[in-house]
Amino acid sequence: LNEITKQYHMGDITINANDKVSFEIEKGVLKRACQQVLFSVALDDKKPVLTGVLFELSGSKMTLVSCDGFRLSICRESVASAEMLRFIVPGKTLNDLIKLIDDSDEKIKIELTAKHLIVHFGDIYFFSRLVEGEYIDYMKSIPQNQTVEVKLKLHEFIACLERASLVIDERAKSPIKLNMVPFGVLISCLTANGKIDDEVTAEVKGELEIGFNNRYLLDALKGAAQADDEEVVLRMSGALVGMTIQPVEHDGYLYLVLPVRLNG
Repeated sequence: LNEITKQYHMGDITINANDKVSFEIEKGVLKRACQQVLFSVALDDKKPVLTGVLFELSGSKMTLVSCDGFRLSICRESVASAEMLRFIVPGKTLNDLIKLIDDSDEKIKIELTAKHLIVHFGDIYFFSRLVEGEYIDYMKSIPQNQTVEVKLKLHEFIACLERASLVIDERAKSPIKLNMVPFGVLISCLTANGKIDDEVTAEVKGELEIGFNNRYLLDALKGAAQADDEEVVLRMSGALVGMTIQPVEHDGYLYLVLPVRLNG
């Protein structure tokens, strides 16, 4: 660590090479938060910052963000930290880290230097470089004035989408079609392997027909399921505008999934 650059700006603070800032978090909280966003980390390095997860700490709130260009994941957790921090951790690092920690309420210590992350728990010290660069202004990606709103049972919706996915050939990338009607959501998919028609009861405001990549939509819904919510709210404003997925009674997460164009 002696070779670290002399100064590095991180959010509103400047960290000197010989300085560290640190905070503590429960193992289970960190693991769950990472699991809620890691699926949407970019796999290619066209934009290196998107290969990592953005951490933002402000007061008692920690926000994790990931985006791969097709979906955006935001997870919020409470954490005891007096610092205002903003840093990017490689997705691979977090995948490796969560394999080492359990779901307990035992605290782990996270230290930051100019370019490195150090995680300490038990007899283990886990080191990683941080991703350098400025993360995207992700809040600008979230649609405003969404006119269609759907409140439904999360696990029922996941089960319907998984059944529909059985006929989908990933190579053909056939979309799943969602039709919002007054009594719920009609789910359909037609491929060379077969046809699926299903429905899930929901509270619906507005009407819309929209298509999605089944895997991208399921990943987001399963991320939401990590929070153990029974219901979620889907919000949309058009067939070619991203759909948001949020909890009903808190602001612990937000997922944005871009739709695909339906033919015919």
